[in-house]
This record gives sequence, structure tokens and C-alpha cells, in this order.
Amino acid sequence: MAIKRDIPFIYDIEDYDPGIYVPEAGKHYKSCTEFLLKKCAPSASALTSASPLIGEYSLKLIGDHPNHQVILNSFPSTEFSLANSHKPIAGSTGVLRLVWFSQTISFGRGLEQLFEALNQLNELTTQQLIITLIGNMDPEFEKQIVQTFQSQISNLTSQISLLIKPPLSQPELHAELAHHDIGLALEPGKDLNNGLAISNKIIAYAQAGLCILATDTPAQKQFMQEHPDLGTVCGQDKEGIVKGIAAMLEATNKINTDKLDRFKKGKELAWEKESSKLVEIWKRVLIT
Repeated sequence: MAIKRDIPFIYDIEDYDPGIYVPEAGKHYKSCTEFLLKKCAPSASALTSASPLIGEYSLKLIGDHPNHQVILNSFPSTEFSLANSHKPIAGSTGVLRLVWFSQTISFGRGLEQLFEALNQLNELTTQQLIITLIGNMDPEFEKQIVQTFQSQISNLTSQISLLIKPPLSQPELHAELAHHDIGLALEPGKDLNNGLAISNKIIAYAQAGLCILATDTPAQKQFMQEHPDLGTVCGQDKEGIVKGIAAMLEATNKINTDKLDRFKKGKELAWEKESSKLVEIWKRVLIT
């Protein structure tokens, strides 16, 4: 349409499509998506990508591009506040509140490994953990994973509590995050794209001032290296997550006291700043 009407177009590379595992799409899926990217993307007046590594892989595939910019999927800073955040418990290691959200609570999102880790931590920790999952519950996941876990922690001595909340609107979700300490970014590295992507949730955690526990996919590892004060990375398996949460349990007071500093640093990622890159791209396209 752009070529037919002689109108410039911009292509946003939200995902690295050739790196997505789609078994039902057939054996030609990867080659077809590579063909489409190589055919269309070079003709764009500008390219944007949702993470540095998605951009890197895309440019390598198409043979570079003179007008490319990484623009993260961030959010307006007005949607985040510390006003409703709980206060640290004076003279105590306190309660550690962990949160995870997605459209669907299901398999293949790192939650299986999380529950395996929580089972092990339930036998080790004397400190209270509250785990909140937000999203649409997959009935089969609830039956196989959640209910099994709940039966295992049902004894009176368990220090782990599990809360399930339905999906929230974007403003409601971002307000809810203020009530938690740790944001779980448990990408399982299920395919190449998953390893290259920076999810919406890790940005939202950062903007909310949460301490991030991120599995060590290449993109998340790179992001945390660039923002070391916002949290830490851990392995993608049960053992890695156990170590990550255990380290945060030991640092509960520091995690609470550093929340304001993290919140201020998270403002650097706000959409008000990221969107300025898009405005500059539009200006260049319109001028030329």
C-alpha cells in the first residue's frame, strides 16, 4: 500500500518473527518470515525494534538500515506511584511480596520452575513470602500446578502464601504493583525470540520501583547489566530461582529501603522519554 500510494512507512519490529517457535505453522514458517522481513523492512523509511537484540538480529538479517531506533515498550510515568506502597516493618526482616503478571497464567512462562522453587523454599525459609499471580488462570495449569502446590503448603507452619488475582486494566495493574517488593520476570528462553525480547513486565516492574528478579535470557541479562541497581538475574531452572529468591530474602530490608531510589531510576524508562525517539523519527521521515 505504501509503495502503491507513494507514502513512506515505518515498521515496528515488536518480535523477531523468524525466532518464534510456531510448530502448527509448518516447516516453512521460519523461511517465510525471513523472506518477508528481507523483502519489506529495507523499504521502510524507518525501523523501530522493541529490544536491542531484536534490532541486532533483524538488521543482520536484512543487511542493516540507515534509520533504526530501539524503542522500549514502556508506560507513562503518571501510572506509577509509591503513595500506596506498604512500609517496611521496623526491627524485622519483614514480609517479602513477589508479583508476576501476564494475560494468562499458564505453562511455558517460567511458572512451573517458580513453583518447583517455592516447594523447596517452603522447607528452608522461616521468613514469610507472599506470591501474587495476576492474569487469566488456565484451568489445566491450575489443576496440575497451582492446586498441587497449595495442597503442599497447606500445613500451618508454611511461610508461603499464594494469591491469585484476575486480569487488571493497565492503570489498575500499575497501581497494584506498588504493593509488592519483587517483580518476577521469569522468561524461560523457550525460543530465540523469547531470549531476545524485553517483556512489558520487566519495564513495568522497573517503573514501579520493584526489585527485579529476572531469568538470564540474553536480553534480560543485558537489560539488568545496564540497570544493575534495579535488581538481579538468576538461572532459568528451579535451582537458579531458589538461589535468586533466597538472596533476596536475606536482603529484604535493603530491598524495601532502596525502593524510592529504584523508583526514581525507573523514571528514566518512562514513555515520555521513549516516545521522544519516535517523534524524532517521524520528523526525519516527514522532512525527507
